[in-house]
Amino acid sequence: MKPEPTQPPSAAPPERRFRLIFPHTTVDLRRGPDTGDFPLMLDHRQSDSEQAPLPPGAPPPAGHRHDFVELVYVRSGAGLHWHSTQRHSIYAGDCYVILPGEEHTYRSTSRLSITNVLFYPQIVQAFREQLAAIPGFRRFFTTEPLFREETSFRHKLHLSLSNQERLTTLLDELQRELAGRTPGYQVSATGLFLQVVVLLSRAFDRAFEEGDLRRQFEGKDSLVSAAIAYLEQNYAGDISVDDIARSVFISASRLSHVFKDSTGMSLSDYLTRMRVDRACRLLTESDQSVTGIAFSLGFHDSAYFTRLFTKTTGISPSLYRKQAEVSKKTAAE
Repeated sequence: MKPEPTQPPSAAPPERRFRLIFPHTTVDLRRGPDTGDFPLMLDHRQSDSEQAPLPPGAPPPAGHRHDFVELVYVRSGAGLHWHSTQRHSIYAGDCYVILPGEEHTYRSTSRLSITNVLFYPQIVQAFREQLAAIPGFRRFFTTEPLFREETSFRHKLHLSLSNQERLTTLLDELQRELAGRTPGYQVSATGLFLQVVVLLSRAFDRAFEEGDLRRQFEGKDSLVSAAIAYLEQNYAGDISVDDIARSVFISASRLSHVFKDSTGMSLSDYLTRMRVDRACRLLTESDQSVTGIAFSLGFHDSAYFTRLFTKTTGISPSLYRKQAEVSKKTAAE
């Protein structure tokens, strides 16, 4: 499948500034030259007051998007969460994921206190094979967010009291590591974050098995997950929709419809995003030439790869690599 020059969600910028994108402005949560390039941070939000409900017929509050993945944990209180145009109630113990590019916002109704774990996917890249062995990992971090509007947020994870205590302990320790930035904090913070990911993946797995989630998720979940798994294993080759469809035992037209309906992207768009994400990692972590990276990711024309990468990220592969090198040097000083 030759990548088409489409516009998937933007890949993470080299600076990893954790950008909030509002209708008329962009805010960098990570500011200053000494904030480093670590692809993980925590953001606490607390409202000490209750906000009046919106009048009937009023438009939803202005939302924001971001260029990172946001893991939301409601520590206490209650509130409303707008995801796209839908409004959902959230309560203490709820936990869910917001994917890059998705517009959302909050409104407190009862002293809402939340912890947002903000991260770029690169932080789990080295462990994706092990994490994929936990069925709840893909279901919680990919499938539930993609199906959220279709299911009206019925499948958000609500943690047991014991898991709330465990998660709070892990997040508090993670916050101390990130704030202290003592030597080795990146290793310790990554380990703590992975514990959070495993805890939530297993918790979602249990909810999936014990409730009616299996019946409601199983069909599309298995189909979309199998298609994504095929793309992850074969992204460097020539892939056609027919190849993917044969691997999941469904017609190409049916697979294309279900995948686009579930993810909001065509298979080609998803493959392009996957390839660009991996190109960003290779440009940052290897000394391969741009042409070598293009060929290793299934592109047969390095000039086309450069045009697509530039359109997707806003900068050329060469400039991306230079900015990543500058960021590394700055973080090491």
